[in-house]
Amino acid sequence: MRTARSTLLLAFGAIATALTVGCAATPTRISNDWIVVESPHFEIMSTLDRDKTIGLAEDLERFRALIYATTTAPQTDAPVPTKIFAFKRKSQFARFNPWRGAAGYFQAGTRANNVVLTDYSRSLDAKSIIFHEYVHFVLRNGTGIEYPIWYDEGFAEVLSTVSTHEGKLIVGAIPKARIPSFQHGQWISMERVIEATSYADFPEKHLHMFYAEAWALAHYVTLDQSDKGSIEEYLSLINEGVEPTNAFEQAFSERIASAASAIKSKLKRGDWRLIGIPIENLDYDRRKPVVRKPSRDEVALSLGQLQLSNNQPRKAQALFEAALAANGENDRAHAGLGDALKFQSQTDAAGSHFHTAVGLGPNDPLNHLDLAEYLHDRALVEKRGAERTRLMAEARGAYETALELDSTIPETYMMLGRTYLAAGEDASEAIPLIERAFKTLPSQDDVVVSLAEAYIATERHHEARKVLRRAASSRQNGSLSENLDKAIESIRESRVKAAHDYMEEADTQTETSRATDE
Repeated sequence: MRTARSTLLLAFGAIATALTVGCAATPTRISNDWIVVESPHFEIMSTLDRDKTIGLAEDLERFRALIYATTTAPQTDAPVPTKIFAFKRKSQFARFNPWRGAAGYFQAGTRANNVVLTDYSRSLDAKSIIFHEYVHFVLRNGTGIEYPIWYDEGFAEVLSTVSTHEGKLIVGAIPKARIPSFQHGQWISMERVIEATSYADFPEKHLHMFYAEAWALAHYVTLDQSDKGSIEEYLSLINEGVEPTNAFEQAFSERIASAASAIKSKLKRGDWRLIGIPIENLDYDRRKPVVRKPSRDEVALSLGQLQLSNNQPRKAQALFEAALAANGENDRAHAGLGDALKFQSQTDAAGSHFHTAVGLGPNDPLNHLDLAEYLHDRALVEKRGAERTRLMAEARGAYETALELDSTIPETYMMLGRTYLAAGEDASEAIPLIERAFKTLPSQDDVVVSLAEAYIATERHHEARKVLRRAASSRQNGSLSENLDKAIESIRESRVKAAHDYMEEADTQTETSRATDE
């Protein structure tokens, strides 16, 4: 596992768990009230009761089907699995909560996604927030379309409030979090909303209003006026480079000013259209979720991996040690402990656990992937040329073994490609490998930045800017153009420094060798 996965704050509220965690030296007590519920596309580790957890799994499967029924995204397996942690008691989540006051969060990773939420029957916002972020995940990975941010956020908001009533999924209710903006916020011109290319196009005090108006506009064109225009045509025009205002008016046969006036009237009257989609009409796997009781080491392992994603290696270490205390043959717990120690700079101790994991689980590609990343990290800081070469070769060998065992993990392609981005290596070798990861998982920032670096290293700057757009629009410290310039300059500076350090080390070794010969 690499450093902490890209993590997104979702809402206000609180999250709960059922675990007492301390530092690595403190015994970790694992509660016995965990269950695991597995549906065709989700795994939920939960301290909610059995019926609520099954209900959550069924809600998620229906919601996934709803996304495909209402978009052009192809219905394919997700590029990485999604694991849900559902917690019952608020008081028990503090040690897992990266942000004070969050009701739920979604961690998008190169290996897996984590969804974390509290008892959604008492915190409906947590459920709608998870729905919102899952829409982003499906759409951003499902097509090559680059969505304008108003539609990306607005349509996710439209689907986030889905509810079930009399055998139908009801879509179109106004998100509760947006009501205060409509009641008290300062209206932004709809032209600004449509033309925005970065969240930084709006002052922070206007961001909530942007989200509210994005919901209203997405609702208007997809539900209220669905028979008078085509969102597919609009997106096609945008991706062809048509200016946003012209694209809107061509696709929907309506001027933006007219649409804005109609939306304001709807807000005054409160007559937003709701649609009911019969659940029986949705195309999805209706197999009943399977419920099982996890072992203590499985619970400790999963929560340890969650703490690593939260960038809490000491707390993760305590959990992995608890997993090994319960089952010393748990290969993934050894790998997790290796990561926890590695991130605390305990390199030698970490290495023994990675090798133990491979020995205990030689057929698990993740064990080889974790070992490869450990060797890769060591190679990058190694100052002796021959040792650096040996470590990099071993890392590549471990990456290739992981690919032989499972050729579908995007992280393996990305990281194998990154070995060729090291100073002194042929960067052109990185491109086909990282492009493979990007094709599978284009929404992940680590993949995006890695591919941009490969393009920059090979003087393909136009392609670097194009791919970086996927990550740069989410930054809030400047315009899209400024974000792209800063990202490219940062990558260049990092590569120049790495090359300089590499040449200095090579010169030092040459001088040492000459002195020895003399």
